[in-house]
Amino acid sequence: MLIVGVVLFGLGVGNAISVPPVIANLEFSKDAAIRVVAYIVAISQGAYAIAPAIFGFLRQSVGDKAIFGASIAVECLAAFAYMSGGKAFARKMHSVNESM
Repeated sequence: MLIVGVVLFGLGVGNAISVPPVIANLEFSKDAAIRVVAYIVAISQGAYAIAPAIFGFLRQSVGDKAIFGASIAVECLAAFAYMSGGKAFARKMHSVNESM
């Protein structure tokens, strides 16, 4: 079980590091992709830093079930943001680059 946990954690870290730049390069122009990757890294690091405090607060104030519900809500919001964003935002970023 420990080996399975280590492998799954390693796959998750690999995806967190390598997938966002690949997606940014596919969805945005070369100049915009550089900025987008920087935004992705900044938002991710902020979320990684604050998430333990938020989950700890939820656990102390509401209980363990709140952590599970909050995790599901965050995952659903992330999936919705991914599915609804993409090309429209890329067009907006492309028009901003052309005006500069």
